[in-house]
Amino acid sequence: MAVPDSVPRKRKPLRGLVVFLIAVVVASSTLIAAAAWSVRIPVNMAGPLRVASVAYTPANPVPGQGVVVTAEVAGSLVSPLVATVQFAAYFGTIESGSVPMTPIGQRTYTAALPEFPDGTEVWFVVAASWGDASPVISGSYTVNVGTVLREGPSGLSVDDVRHSPAQPRRYEPITIDASVSSRSPVTEVAVAYMAFCPQRPVPIDPPMFVVAPNHYTITIEPLRECEDGTAITFLYRVLAIDATGNTAVSPVGLVSIQ
Repeated sequence: MAVPDSVPRKRKPLRGLVVFLIAVVVASSTLIAAAAWSVRIPVNMAGPLRVASVAYTPANPVPGQGVVVTAEVAGSLVSPLVATVQFAAYFGTIESGSVPMTPIGQRTYTAALPEFPDGTEVWFVVAASWGDASPVISGSYTVNVGTVLREGPSGLSVDDVRHSPAQPRRYEPITIDASVSSRSPVTEVAVAYMAFCPQRPVPIDPPMFVVAPNHYTITIEPLRECEDGTAITFLYRVLAIDATGNTAVSPVGLVSIQ
């Protein structure tokens, strides 16, 4: 039966529609919040400043061929950032220094080490610093230029390497001792060390002194280059060579000076 035109039509209440719209808005807000929480800071831009990776080329340089070092830093954005390669070269020649690194984009830096003669072992570390803070450093890397005689028939070895005191104070000398033995006369024993502080890297290669059969020692005076009261990272290794040309090096020792 048709409904007369005079009968008024009932309109549906708006309450249900309002509730529906509110639900949609809440759901949308939740999605937006979830999307915001899902944003992640890139790994190489999070956390404290650090040297994330180091590479060098060529892996086996020939005499007179330079070595190019590339490093990537990571951590919270800081500027200006200073990166350097600190090195010590020994056996084929005696040389040490610090080479500034050049930024090449994507938080990556590069530097070329000097050319070295045959038989040189090059030990290097990358350091990155910002402002007056103590620098952060990479692990140690060693490159042989040409041929470095190692583990020869003379049996040259560096053992029982230790430093004292174990945790030196800032103005306290550090004594390094090592036992060096060979079936051939030992011609030289030295210590290569690197000190990292805010002012500048400090690479030095002084000789050690024999104080008893096979026992070598050296005392390193407090580092005057690092006197501003911040922490110092001190790395060292003992080097030896005998009459046959055989060489030996100790593992890298680390001393934290507060």
